[in-house]
Amino acid sequence: MSNEIHVSIPGSTEILRFHDTVRLGRAATNGIIVDAEYVSGEHLELRRDADGWEIIDVGSTNGTFINS
Repeated sequence: MSNEIHVSIPGSTEILRFHDTVRLGRAATNGIIVDAEYVSGEHLELRRDADGWEIIDVGSTNGTFINS
């Protein structure tokens, strides 16, 4: 099990590292900000659990899909 999620940002050398729950969405209050029209202000959470990481949609408008 990985203890961290590493997020690389296109066009940047910065790598974001998260150990616990992190929110993703368009709003500036998120730990991971995605500037895309199909992403809600508060879109999803990445949560660490005993088995690894889970993705939780937090009421996004367009839903959350993995691999299509």
